[in-house]
Amino acid sequence: MMTMLRNCLTDIVLQVLFRGNKYSAFEGGTAVPAIVSWPKEIPGSQISDALVSQIDWFASMAALINAKLPKGSAPDSQNRLNTWLGKDQTDRPWIIEESSTMSVRTKNWKYIEPNDGPAMITWGPKVETGNLKTPQLYDMRVREYEKGKPCGPTPRNSLRNAEYSETS
Repeated sequence: MMTMLRNCLTDIVLQVLFRGNKYSAFEGGTAVPAIVSWPKEIPGSQISDALVSQIDWFASMAALINAKLPKGSAPDSQNRLNTWLGKDQTDRPWIIEESSTMSVRTKNWKYIEPNDGPAMITWGPKVETGNLKTPQLYDMRVREYEKGKPCGPTPRNSLRNAEYSETS
């Protein structure tokens, strides 16, 4: 019962906050909300927008119990325990996302690769897939996230240029 309730709440939250849904390259299909509760360790009422990946749970949980991971296991997992525990807001530099096409997400930007697939799921729910024949670059700092049009022309190295322009 709790799993079903959690899944329903997650779907509702994602539909309200983000464009797309399951099976979509947009945030509604790739973002995974997380609730971490440990009353003796984590002060209550914290909200974090730190960019982390669900694959980071592996290295983070190993760090929590002081376990040494076997060499070569979970090579993409990063120890983000302090982020999960609310002790810092350190972001991953980037995350690779995959649904019907590949996306690269940084804290401030999201790039969705061009894809010839259908714009909407054809076999079930009416969900935008995020597929376009042209590259898409979204500024994730704006409140509407991916609800507007992509940011201007998007050459292959747009994401790198966008991140570089912020730091220079």
